[in-house]
Amino acid sequence: ATVRCMATVDDSSGRAMLQRLVDAAAGAITVQATPSFSASHVSPVATQPARLAARQFHGEIDRNWRVTSFTGLTSSRPHAAELPDRDAATADTTGAEAAQAATPGGIFAFPRGAQAGTCLHAILEHVDFAACNTDRMAGLIEDQLMRHGFSTQWSDTVAAMVGNVLRAPLLLGGESITLAQLLPGTFRPEMEFMLPVDRLAPEPLAALFRRHGIWTRFPDLLSELEFTEVRGMMRGFIDLVFRANGRYYLIDWKSNHLGNRYADYAGSVLGEVMEREFYILQYHIYTVALHRFLALRQPGYDYDRHFGGVFYLFLRGIDAASAGNGIFAGRPDRKLIEEFAGILSPGEVGQHA
Repeated sequence: ATVRCMATVDDSSGRAMLQRLVDAAAGAITVQATPSFSASHVSPVATQPARLAARQFHGEIDRNWRVTSFTGLTSSRPHAAELPDRDAATADTTGAEAAQAATPGGIFAFPRGAQAGTCLHAILEHVDFAACNTDRMAGLIEDQLMRHGFSTQWSDTVAAMVGNVLRAPLLLGGESITLAQLLPGTFRPEMEFMLPVDRLAPEPLAALFRRHGIWTRFPDLLSELEFTEVRGMMRGFIDLVFRANGRYYLIDWKSNHLGNRYADYAGSVLGEVMEREFYILQYHIYTVALHRFLALRQPGYDYDRHFGGVFYLFLRGIDAASAGNGIFAGRPDRKLIEEFAGILSPGEVGQHA
């Protein structure tokens, strides 16, 4: 072992102690002086630091590439694409005179707005479709009401509404389905999707629906949209996708308040709302997303054979005694969906779902 000491140490007793250690170690220990260092070994600090500057950027940033959604297209708020649609911007004009004439009661009196819509969506997202009248259903409703800041005094009212929704016959294409019949594994709530978008602008959208001539007024409404041309991704959340009798269907829950009577949610009224709120565009986007997903996952997929249709359920207007009220049903034409998919992203059929 080597014991090093500072060269400047001159304490005689300390040196004597070290020497005794060396003598006792029989050559195993030596004492050496620490080498000295000159100041020349230390680099001087620069008195004038170098001036640094960022390189100038002369490229171009494509600001049209972004993530958008149905809400982003219809509200000119591109970043609204990040969240599920929760009926935040619904209007309360249809049935306004009837609303003033009738005193709100039951589910019609339940609070309106985005928070109420989020609460009802959460209940239906977690509901057990086969448990319409169970303690578990009551517990779910009370829990979600409290989570969203509503009194549990609404529990019975909301439970009655949910029961109506689950037992209501959904009629489309000769099929009659009730959600209470769905078995575990046949449905998926809150199905999120991302679709590539090559170039999307209002006028090509309007021209698409005008060519197919299904909604006479809707193409003109699409022409009035003010979103800038979109490139990037389309993001969305389908409230519920389910399979029944070999076909796939999608559902969107709507908590819109259209009046205080079930008659205010009749089919003719819902058609106007679907146009005015651009829900027609929404369910065609959702259909394209599901169409592409099924093309990847369903063996031997064929749109006409496997896609059943779309249901928009206006929750406040569904009543067992008023069959059909509160329910909008539709099945987009295959050619329209294929053309729409081509407008969104040419050459990407069956991909990116």
